[in-house]
Amino acid sequence: MTAAQEQPDDRPDTRRAPDGTLRAVQPDAEVIPLDRVRWALERRAGRFPESVRKLMADMTPQEWEAHCDELEARTDREALAAAAEARRANRYASYLRRRSPKYAGASYAMLRADQQHGGRVARWWSSSHRPRSLLLAGVSRTGKTTAAYAIANEAHESGAWVEVFTEIDLAGLLKGDGAAAVWARVTGCDLLFVDDWGRARATDWWKEQLQQLLESRISRAEQGQRLLVTSNTPGDREEAYAELVDRYGDPIVERVIDGGGLLMFDGPRIRQMLENW
Repeated sequence: MTAAQEQPDDRPDTRRAPDGTLRAVQPDAEVIPLDRVRWALERRAGRFPESVRKLMADMTPQEWEAHCDELEARTDREALAAAAEARRANRYASYLRRRSPKYAGASYAMLRADQQHGGRVARWWSSSHRPRSLLLAGVSRTGKTTAAYAIANEAHESGAWVEVFTEIDLAGLLKGDGAAAVWARVTGCDLLFVDDWGRARATDWWKEQLQQLLESRISRAEQGQRLLVTSNTPGDREEAYAELVDRYGDPIVERVIDGGGLLMFDGPRIRQMLENW
């Protein structure tokens, strides 16, 4: 062994930091094997956002390895927060896309006294004791959809996840390629608004879908999920019930109104007629 080999080497060792630069490491410091550092870099570095990579650039490999779990947890929290914000934005945009432009400005102030039902329309969404469902039924052109959209718009602006479909559209979408995604939306949203119930063909398949949908939402009512439905029916409550039962069967209709509210609309028709043309 040569003298050079026997002489103790007190020069600082060097190791490559996560930013690629060489950092000095004192001989008495704990040295992390380079293959472990490389493995950790390969496994983790690609997951870190820019904000975390900046922190890594100022750390030695030892410091970085020691804080790896902490950094990974921070990255996971940031990713989860970003994903949650993206979901909220998508749900907000989805309601605006599906809402009829005609009802973009629908509000309680637009309703006549007979359409407000003693304030029950305006109280339904905001009340902590509201029924788990609300059916607005009655003859056509009496303001049911306007009242329903006033509720849906309020819920949407309050930050709730609102999904809106006509019954015909919903039946068609649940038969399409994206049926699983639609099903997740209608069973998971805070407020589901189904407009024009009674217009779709009441096939055995559709009645089965309705029953499953209603049972799913009933089971989550304790979590705050609500169902809002409009339907063109006779103006008399008993006649409206009989017509819906004749179309869908007693079990489905009972699931809509049992534990829910039913408001009948039978006031003056809302129409605009051109006198001069």
